Amino acid sequence: MAGSLGGERAATFHFVDITGIEYNSGFVTGVLEVLTPSYSGGANKDFWRGSNRSRNADSNDPWTLSNCLPLPKSEYNAAIADVQELKARIGRVKQPTIQVPAPQPPASEGLADQLQKLAALRDSGVLSDEEFSSAKARLLSQ
Repeated sequence: MAGSLGGERAATFHFVDITGIEYNSGFVTGVLEVLTPSYSGGANKDFWRGSNRSRNADSNDPWTLSNCLPLPKSEYNAAIADVQELKARIGRVKQPTIQVPAPQPPASEGLADQLQKLAALRDSGVLSDEEFSSAKARLLSQ
């Protein structure tokens, strides 16, 4: 049983599922909250709230919430660089990725189109019959 003597509760949060990290503190104590779509935080988690009744009786007790870490202010201050790195990683995962398709090579003309162009050049007098026959032979041999 989680929470009983010797028990533990573990939760995994993937960067893509995390919407933010928030630290709420008083003068000495505080709570680090991992925000997700199903847990938006916002409510002030009281470090001492559950001390006068059963921990499981209070849904806002940071000691029982999976995505809350009661953390003294001094420890948070010592870990600020790590928290900033986590926030940066979350931000990178949230950036949209834009995939630019590779440019397509121009569609080559079909053999019939090329022969029609050669015939039009011959008919207009740009190519002689001999030049037309030579160009046609080259196209057909490819």
